[in-house]
Amino acid sequence: MAKTEHKRIRVLLIGTGDSGKTTFLKQLKLIHLGSLELKEIEKSRCFLKQNLLDYFNLSAQLASNEGLIDIESDPFSTILSTTDLSEEIAVKISSTYKDAFKQFILTKACYTYHNIPYLLDHAIEIASPNYQPPIEAILLARMKTTGIQEVELPIGNSKLIIVDVGGQRSERRKWLRCFSEVTAVIFIAALDEYDKVLDEDGRTSRLKESLDTFRDLLNQDYFVKKKVILFLNRYDLFKKKISVAPLHKFFEEISPEEGSDVKKAARYMVNLYQEKLIEKNCEYAAVHLTCALDTSLCRKLFSDITEQIITESLSLSGIF
Repeated sequence: MAKTEHKRIRVLLIGTGDSGKTTFLKQLKLIHLGSLELKEIEKSRCFLKQNLLDYFNLSAQLASNEGLIDIESDPFSTILSTTDLSEEIAVKISSTYKDAFKQFILTKACYTYHNIPYLLDHAIEIASPNYQPPIEAILLARMKTTGIQEVELPIGNSKLIIVDVGGQRSERRKWLRCFSEVTAVIFIAALDEYDKVLDEDGRTSRLKESLDTFRDLLNQDYFVKKKVILFLNRYDLFKKKISVAPLHKFFEEISPEEGSDVKKAARYMVNLYQEKLIEKNCEYAAVHLTCALDTSLCRKLFSDITEQIITESLSLSGIF
């Protein structure tokens, strides 16, 4: 019997830095491959340790600026002067997670470093040399994508090739080489970044950067009549953040009533991206509010969109 030839369908996964793209890719691997490679688990373990130390230090600096803690005294001074997360340092970190500092973490810092509450709750475990991160922790590990990687996922009689490229400005020049033979593009943007600026220059709005990047993407001739799928990620954090940082404080064209209402605020954000689609008369776009940490949601979402992508690919090739 002749061996069945699987149709290979290429999908480009892109977005600006820190949009949650890497988390989505991990979810795809877990859903379709059942597990992650050992080297990726080890990489996540290392990043969790670094995340804990980095985000603790940054959160402590912010809390100090508000007069909530004294970073010149122990244990803060000792922690902030170290570059290695030892078990001893982890115990010190854990001991600080109380009172005013804990309240600051849970009500303010978590909107900037969204994994910091989990990291502090599990600081001693993470610092252990025998630590094996569970899936929840692996999904929370924040790491920058550099270069280009391809992940092959079996979907029925097809093979979905996810092409993942880095989102930082320095990585975007590599995007062009990935555009050929792409059936669809998944663009990921973070909903909760409307009040943040880029790490690269410390002044450019992350939202503006994402919108400009999305517009520039749609301007590429490669994507004429290609399916463009927009994931507006971290909707869970967006819903929480609206209560403490309502949208009307950052966008004068919307009212306080709209800016503090989750659904109306989300609709405003969706419209900002849809305007870019309308400018290009893009008829092949779909927009989804998502949470990359929600495995059940990701499973359903990916099931729906992969079916659409595969069906469209087969239609374009004349099979349907």
